[in-house]
Amino acid sequence: MSTEQNPYEAPKTVDADGEPTEEANPYWGRTSILDWYSCLGVRGKLRWIGGIFLAVNAISYLFGFLLPKLLIAGIAAILARLALPGFIDD
Repeated sequence: MSTEQNPYEAPKTVDADGEPTEEANPYWGRTSILDWYSCLGVRGKLRWIGGIFLAVNAISYLFGFLLPKLLIAGIAAILARLALPGFIDD
């Protein structure tokens, strides 16, 4: 398989002369979930992680058990997010 047909390799966007090529694909310019997560800031990450911990506990509660350490960590993350000032994300 040549490099032109490899879907896991970014296409060459410039040729040897520095001119854009025909293969410049906008797919490689799209943002990913990792880009979105890295732009959340401290308060957003605390809310996201705390929400995941609380959701895992809610699902485990449906099956008849609780994870107390995870519940405490989720509540602590949500409360820490509320306690932090808004300018910390700037």
